[in-house]
Amino acid sequence: MAENKLNRLRSNWKSWILVTATWLIVKILFVSVLAITGNTND
Repeated sequence: MAENKLNRLRSNWKSWILVTATWLIVKILFVSVLAITGNTND
């Protein structure tokens, strides 16, 4: 019962922080990979 209560409290704001952090990490990784592979048309 305590576990369910803690999970419900956690899911409100910590889950959104986790989602945002994951999205940010994936986006940075994707941009870094594009920069390393050299997508330039100079």
